[in-house]
Amino acid sequence: MITTESELARALEDTALAGRPTTTLAVPSSRPALAVEVGGLDVLESWRIARGLLDRTGRWPVAMTAWGEEEGTWSEQLAASAFSRFEFRSEASGRGDALPGDLLRAADGVDLDAALSKLEALTEPLDPTDLLLEETREDFGDAPTSEDVGDARRADGSPLTSRPEAERWLFDWEIDRFGERALAEPAMNHISWFDPSPQVIALVLLPTMRSSDALAFEHWYGALAVGTPFAIALLRRWEERWGAELVAHWGTMLQLVVSRRPGEPEDAFGLALEQELIAPCTTLLPGVSLRDHARTLLHADAWFIHERP
Repeated sequence: MITTESELARALEDTALAGRPTTTLAVPSSRPALAVEVGGLDVLESWRIARGLLDRTGRWPVAMTAWGEEEGTWSEQLAASAFSRFEFRSEASGRGDALPGDLLRAADGVDLDAALSKLEALTEPLDPTDLLLEETREDFGDAPTSEDVGDARRADGSPLTSRPEAERWLFDWEIDRFGERALAEPAMNHISWFDPSPQVIALVLLPTMRSSDALAFEHWYGALAVGTPFAIALLRRWEERWGAELVAHWGTMLQLVVSRRPGEPEDAFGLALEQELIAPCTTLLPGVSLRDHARTLLHADAWFIHERP
């Protein structure tokens, strides 16, 4: 692992990031992070350069910004906002100082399926007369009746009880009735990436080689209710299943690239539900149904995950 700005500068020679300003950022109970200022550059292309140097630097690059900081140089603004432990201590799970190593070890013990099931159990109850059926009718010209949904059953024969279950049933109904048309990419791309310009933008090279570890260093708002160990464990699952890699961390927003799309509707719906459960604003703010989110993920090579107050 490189440890100095001069080593970083040498690693960036002969790339489009050569000569860009760099800085060192203190990280509680960890090796420092290194950062390179990339304002005005394409964030994804800049990240790809640093990602391509991972074996040399030993550090995972994540684009970050200095929200709310307006005074001082870019490096002073970034240092004033990065790696605070306040938000970690504010989590519902209450983890004391919540240092990076502690959070990563805690993530090893998370039972993801059990935790996701608890979150799904907290979702709103089923209302077959709501807008779910109207959306299907608008999109496809036909829809089941509210009585059809009310009569629908889970695999074990019990009735549907939540909106995600109704959405899953409707997704299957649409596919059975309309085939490939029901799997086409929706017209609205609600997971387009956010650009925080003109805020300070830097690539922060963290003292880890693993993408999901980033959430142990910089707090993500979506983890406030569920806990950072859970969020890390979920990102690890996405790494393993979909080749998901974190590109940008904007505080309330995560932007990732993926090398493997879900190949089956069932997998896409399961992934969409995971994303909505941990970050409801991903679908709530743009007004997108869980079914349309699943359809989008069947076609997407990049994800946008959002949760805000």
